[in-house]
Amino acid sequence: MRAIDYLKRIRTIRGKIRCKEDELQELEKDMASIKAVDYGAVHTTGRPTDISDRIIKVCEMREEIQQQYDKLMMLKAQAQKLISRMPDDTENDASKQEILIERYLNGKSWENVAQAVNYSWQHTHRLHRDALKAFQEVLDTYFQTDEIE
Repeated sequence: MRAIDYLKRIRTIRGKIRCKEDELQELEKDMASIKAVDYGAVHTTGRPTDISDRIIKVCEMREEIQQQYDKLMMLKAQAQKLISRMPDDTENDASKQEILIERYLNGKSWENVAQAVNYSWQHTHRLHRDALKAFQEVLDTYFQTDEIE
């Protein structure tokens, strides 16, 4: 597996969680606006929306979000352990680890990553490229031994 693909999985899952949370918020907002059925009014075809259906949907969405969140936490912990195995014999190496952590584990924008490591945006990208190479070596070793302590 390529290092970038491994790390992007974390950002992808975080994005899916945000989308599901937005959907859940909309559904909960809709539930708050449900009105009682007026049985004296003229009915159209189709069945009226039952609040119990929406409650079930909310519960299912919350469970799905929790499952995705659990997966995210597991992947972040695993990635953190792998990143910590990267060499750190120079100041730039420590910055490389920090760049990967800020970008992929903490989900920061490139501008915020550059600010966090106190480098220009361009230099941050150069270090990121080098960090991915170093992380690829760690990842290759991990997949060969298949263990994380």
